[in-house]
Amino acid sequence: MALRGKFLLSLNDVPEVREIFGMFQIGSVTTRYSCAASQNILAKEVLIRNY
Repeated sequence: MALRGKFLLSLNDVPEVREIFGMFQIGSVTTRYSCAASQNILAKEVLIRNY
């Protein structure tokens, strides 16, 4: 099955994600998880893309 469109995917930055999606372009970002009013957690994510 061939991918016929462009995609951008954001996932947690863990070694398994980097291994599974290693054939695509991967960039790192730092963000804050702030859904819970009492927490403001700093987190690392990867942006995975095919363009």
